[in-house]
Amino acid sequence: MANNKPYFTLLWVITLTIAGVFVLVGISLIPHFADIGLAATIMLYIFMGYATIAGGGFLAYKLYQWWNYRNLIVHGEIVAYKVGSKEFEHLSAQHVAAGVPRMLPAPADEEPPVADDATVIELYKHGSTLQHITQATGLTYYKVQKTVEAAKRNGHIG
Repeated sequence: MANNKPYFTLLWVITLTIAGVFVLVGISLIPHFADIGLAATIMLYIFMGYATIAGGGFLAYKLYQWWNYRNLIVHGEIVAYKVGSKEFEHLSAQHVAAGVPRMLPAPADEEPPVADDATVIELYKHGSTLQHITQATGLTYYKVQKTVEAAKRNGHIG
C-alpha cells in the first residue's frame, strides 16, 4: 500500500490553517461589533464553526478510510487482505472461483447414448431442429442430416 502519511500531514495542516484563519478573523471582528451588528457577527461565527467542523469531518473520514484500507491490496479483479507479515487472505470471488472447476468431467465408465435412425426421424417429425437432435442423441450433425434426407426421399417424413 502507498504511504499515506504525507497526505495525512497535508490534510491536517490545511484543516488547522483554515481553523486558525477563522479564529483570527473572529478575534479581529470584536472591535467592529457595533459596525456590522450582533446578528451578522453571530451568523459569521456560525458559518466559520460549520466550515471548521466540515474540514475536520473530511479529515476524520479520510483517516477512517485510510485505516480501513491500509492492508487491502487490489490488483485488477483480485483483492487480498494482508493478515500477518507474510499471510494474505484472498477476498475476491474471481480468485476463489478460479480454484474451483466449473464442471466435473463425465464419468469414464458411461458411454454417451447413441440413437438409431427411427429416433432421429421421430424427433424430426415432432418439430425438433437438426441441431437439437444432434445434442439430444449424441450423433454428429452430418449423420442426423443424412438420416433426415434419406427419410424424406423414402417418404417417411412428409
